[in-house]
Amino acid sequence: MASGRSARRSSRPAAPLTALGLGVALAAAAAVSATLRADRPPPVEAGPVTPLPAVQVLRDGDLVFRRGRDLMAGIVLAQDDRARFSHVGMLLIDDGRPMVVHATPGEGQGPSGVLRESLQAFAAAELAAEVAVFRPPNLDPAAGAALRRYLEAQVGKPFDLGFVYSDDTTMYCTELVLKALRAGGVDLAPRLATVSAPTLREPAYSPDGLRRDALLSEIRDQP
Repeated sequence: MASGRSARRSSRPAAPLTALGLGVALAAAAAVSATLRADRPPPVEAGPVTPLPAVQVLRDGDLVFRRGRDLMAGIVLAQDDRARFSHVGMLLIDDGRPMVVHATPGEGQGPSGVLRESLQAFAAAELAAEVAVFRPPNLDPAAGAALRRYLEAQVGKPFDLGFVYSDDTTMYCTELVLKALRAGGVDLAPRLATVSAPTLREPAYSPDGLRRDALLSEIRDQP
């Protein structure tokens, strides 16, 4: 699932099955051993989490990408040699406190669905091998207010086990942030390549495909 640099590029087939298709299999308690590459175990390296930008430089609408440590993250990462991250959420700043709204199938005993939690919890070392913040373009205060309203309305929705972008009743992580950006007037979805697989009803978007889009800029500087 790679990002496009012009109009939508054609979907490319999974080999042997997309990370998202494998996610469906996991969620349905299917046999992972039948679909995971036998010669390529999930490459989730241990290590310290990259320091995040100071709170003062963060804004509503910033995207927070996470390289997870769990089995699902390993499967996602194993499908793409270039993949840096396996999950994405969006920041909302509440009284100076950064919060992340994200859609997750649940990790360990954690809850699933669209959650709102602190950036500290989202980036906890037991969950994240790496975390980084990227900024989408053209998010003025009016756009920030619109995407905030959209995100707040999604909290509590179930996780989308089918990875169906056209259905708003459930959400997967990349779907949630793309639709929030669209609500703020920034529609990146037409720029991104999609992934197709027999297990998917329609093409889907990956977190790292979004991360690689040229319109996003990584936020590194401390104030």
